Formats: sequence, structure tokens, C-alpha cells
Amino acid sequence: MHGRGFCLKKCHKILQRLSRDNKMLSTEPNSYHYQEAVSALNTLQTNSQVLDKIRKDKQPGSPTNNLPTVVNFLQRAEMSLDDLDKLKIIHVSGTKGKGSVCALCESILRSCGFKTGFYSSPHLVEVRERIRINGQPISKQSFADTLFTVYNRLVATKEQCNGEMPAYFRFLTIMAFHLFLQEKVDVAIIEVGLGGAYDCTNIIKNPVVVGITSLGLDHIRVLGDTIGKIAWQKAGICKPNHPAFTVPQPQDGMNVIFQRANELKANIHCSPKISDYDFKGRPLKLGLAGKHQHVNASLALQLCRTWVQETHPDLIKFEDVEFEPECKRTCVDSEDTSDTPRSWGMPVIQPFVVPQVFMQGLQDCYWAGRTQTFKRENATYYLDGAHTPRSIQACIDWFTEVAEDEANNIDGLVAKALVFNSTGDRKDSALISPLMTCKFDAVAFCPNIVTSDTSGNSADQTNYNTTLSKQLSRCHGNNAIYESLLKTTDTVSHCIGNSGEKRSNGNSFQTLDTQFHEKHIDVTNTEDVRKKHVMDSKEAFVKNNAVFQCISSAMWWLVGIKDSKLEPLQDSPAIPIKLENAVHVQVLVTGSLHLVGGAVKLLDPNLTTMQNLEKANGNSELQRI
Repeated sequence: MHGRGFCLKKCHKILQRLSRDNKMLSTEPNSYHYQEAVSALNTLQTNSQVLDKIRKDKQPGSPTNNLPTVVNFLQRAEMSLDDLDKLKIIHVSGTKGKGSVCALCESILRSCGFKTGFYSSPHLVEVRERIRINGQPISKQSFADTLFTVYNRLVATKEQCNGEMPAYFRFLTIMAFHLFLQEKVDVAIIEVGLGGAYDCTNIIKNPVVVGITSLGLDHIRVLGDTIGKIAWQKAGICKPNHPAFTVPQPQDGMNVIFQRANELKANIHCSPKISDYDFKGRPLKLGLAGKHQHVNASLALQLCRTWVQETHPDLIKFEDVEFEPECKRTCVDSEDTSDTPRSWGMPVIQPFVVPQVFMQGLQDCYWAGRTQTFKRENATYYLDGAHTPRSIQACIDWFTEVAEDEANNIDGLVAKALVFNSTGDRKDSALISPLMTCKFDAVAFCPNIVTSDTSGNSADQTNYNTTLSKQLSRCHGNNAIYESLLKTTDTVSHCIGNSGEKRSNGNSFQTLDTQFHEKHIDVTNTEDVRKKHVMDSKEAFVKNNAVFQCISSAMWWLVGIKDSKLEPLQDSPAIPIKLENAVHVQVLVTGSLHLVGGAVKLLDPNLTTMQNLEKANGNSELQRI
């Protein structure tokens, strides 16, 4: 998402058209257009100046309980809290992995034959991706019709409510509930937006089951600056007498989750290791790449088994696996193995024999922008929206493995590049520092903007919460952090490089500023000496890192003609030598889901859904590893 490319005045005109004199538009189906709906929705965004003031006045780590206000909006939209109970909800919070867990749950239950509703955030390319029926984003017409149905109801009650309208995310939450009720879905999988306890999705009173994914330090300005404070918020979605599950956590986080769940009278367990399940002798196949997804898969299995047992007890007969008694187990996510035997840990739930239909759901799951690989011509794009230190490390582990496997099967020099951006109150150095271990041959920093002109940008990806100048300022700051870290690592890298050591695929360990496919130089040959001097001079003035105003410019600088479908960049900086001489370029895009969304829009918007991708023409190739 970005802060330019769509006319704010146009949004205001549409809003005036909709609400002038509180007159509502036609309620006839198909009378609205999708772009009108998105434009009207964008008027509910909080602009950058107002948001800055809120942040300045707000006490850090003290989220406000606005749930009564959300309930009021729900009622104005002609729904009640009791209506939500009809949705048979799976409610999931957490710092990282909650979207993946929800996607896995949706895929498993759809594989079982249930009609699924899935609400998530943020979107990658189009806002309608946030609301899905049976795994697919709702149609543009359905989105427009549903949006204006809810919008008209809110406008009709606006005067007696001091002119108050819900903000962007609250409106979409209410809209999702309305559509799921209208579609009579069998199950609604609801991903928490921010935190948990005071998130607007937490108006849900009676979820069938609750899940809490891995915790980490994120949104600390709102949720608090310790794992314990964040755990308190995340566990706030637990409900009395309803089952809840979590995953291995840091010790302080697990303690708080357990205590908070007990306070809320919820029955909570930790999910076991994926290796504890019985897959009937078949290998585990996940549609989501990366070993870190194993933890998410285990949580999804427990959520789905519990949901089926609670709502359709006769449908599947689950068989438990022989397992060490709960009282002897603990679940601490810690590098210190001495923590493992401690008896204070929360009980671990029994693993089970995984039904074939569940296994199929795990394998068929598709969740765009998360450990996703997209190959086209002589470039491979690795897309992952990691944006916390722990998720960045998981991204690095995944990228290192799959990129090296690919490079080993390519005859010739393979270069590695990074496109990075970050948003929110995250500590950028904590995200960039671990990425230095990848030893990229070039690094580009850019805002979450697809193109420098308005033609490549859309209302779906317009973000009034920030400005272009703020985004560019942050990109320059990240570039400075990178250069500082590069100086720190140069000494070590240079020493290794001088020793002549090589990677298994032939790439040198030398520093980014001097890395090159070296040849033997005959000093008695003046022509060889001249060429060597030109090569060294060119390298000395070619920087391997730069800031760009948009994603397309950054991509072209890194990939160039190796992907002919990219639009050529005019007046670009000199292309790094290693990239220019490589036969193939591997590009990791990470740091922000909004950045990944912009990259997907640039490369192939069909990547947002696997079904659409399979129908797409061209030479693009999706890989799920």
C-alpha cells in the first residue's frame, strides 16, 4: 500500500455522493461498481496527520477498549452479537503465523466439504482478498453490493450517532460478518487484526475454538514492549468454557497466556510437535513452504479437529496417538534446553491419527506472499511478508535453503538481491541486521508503491495512513543502516574472501563491494592489464545498494533484461557488476506484506490465488517447496 497514486478528492466526491443529505443509493443488486466501493471505503481511512496526532497523544502500550463502539456499529448494520454465534467461528490471534494458521484451517475444512468464510488482513493486491468464500476472494460485484448495503445502513443511523462512522478495518470486519451470515457459511475463520483483547474482531462471544500463534515483539507502541504484555493482549480472545490452543512460546509469554486463559475460564492447551502426529506412514506435505510452517500446521490440526468434534461430532472418528501424559510435559520455546523438563509448563494436547481429508487440506493450502517462489525467464522472486525479527529469521532460513538448491542446478553465475521496506513502529536495524548473513550482491530500498506514476497504482493499494515523503525518508534511513552494517561486516568478509574460499555453488565469499567472477590476469599482457584496470575502476564507482521511489524501479535495477516483462527504467543507477554478469538473479522481497503485495501486483496479480494462476497464460512458474 502507498501514499500516492489515487486522487483523494475523487474519494471525497464519491463519499459526498453517497451521504449527501443522508440519502442512500439504490439497493438493487449489481447497481454498484467495484472501484466506487473501494473509493468509498478509502474515505474511512485515517489520514497521516490525524494518525500522527493520535500516536503523539496516546500513552504507549495502552490500547483502548473500543469494543462497545464496534458492537454499536454492528447493531446499526442490523446485526446482533447473537447472530455471530451462527457463524461457528475459529478465532486466531498471534504475532506471526496467524494468517497461515487461518489459511491452513480454511483449506482443511473446505477439503472436508464445508462451506468456508475466511476474513484476514492485510490484502496484497485487491481489498476483496480479505473476505473469502471457499478459499476465493469474493467477486468484485459481491464486494460492491455488500459494502454499500452495510454502508447505507450506517449512513441511515449516522445523525443520531453524532455522525460517527467506523474506520477502515472496523467497517471491513462488520462487512465480513454480514456477508458470512448472508452466505450461510458452515464455518467462519477470523484472523485478529491487531492484538486481541481490544481488537474489533473480539466482539465475538462464543467462538467454537480459539488459537494463539507464535508471539514476538511487534506493534509495541500499541501492545506493549515486552512479550508478557503482548501475550496478555493476544490471549484476550479466549472465552469462558471454550477450548483454546497455542504453540510453543518464550517462557514469559507462555506463563501469561496460561494465566490469562485461566482468568477468562478457557480450557487451553499447547499443540504438540508435528512429528508427534500419525500420518499413516505418508510424508507430511504442506502447501506452505518453510520448516517454521510445521508449528502452524500442528495448531491448525488441533483447531480443525476441535471444530469438527464440537460442531459435527459424528462426522470423523478421531484416533489419539500414544503419547506421554500431559502432566509430564511442558512447552517452552527456548534455546535453553534446560527449560524443557520444568513442570510449570502448560499441558500439551494429545496428537492424533491425521485423517486423509485433513492431509489433503494441508497439502492444498495456498497462501500468497508467504514463503512464495515465482520464477520467470532468468529471474526467480522469493516473496515473504516477514516483518518481525523472528519471522525474518524464518524467512532467511527458507530463502537460504531454496535459493541454494536452485543455484546448484543453474549452469553459470547466480546473483542474489534484496528488495526491502518496513512499516509501523518496528526497529528496522533488528530486521536488516540478520539479512546481512545472506550476503546479497545488491540491495534496493523502496516504498510500498508499485510505479512512479498513477497508472500502475490502484485505489485498492492506496494508504492515507502515511505519505510518500515519510516512506522515502524511512527507506533512506534503512539504506544508512545497511551501509553501516556493511562496514561492520566488511572486515570479516574481506578476510574470508582473501583466503579464496568458495561457496558450494561457486559464489565467492568476498564483500559486496569487491565480489566479482575473477579471471587470471597476465601482467605481461598490456591489454589484460588495461581491461583489469577498467574493471576495477568500474566496480569502484558502482554501488551495490540504492533507494528507489517505487517497486518497479527497484526490480528493473536488480533484474533488468533477465525478465523481459519488467518495464525498463530510465536514468537508473549503474547496474551492479555481479548482477550484470550473472546468468540468473534471485530476488528476495521482504520486510512488509504491503511491499510483497506491490511486488505481486507488478509481477502477476494472479499470484494472489492459485486457482487463477493455474489458468494464467505465459511462462511464469509457481513453485511450492
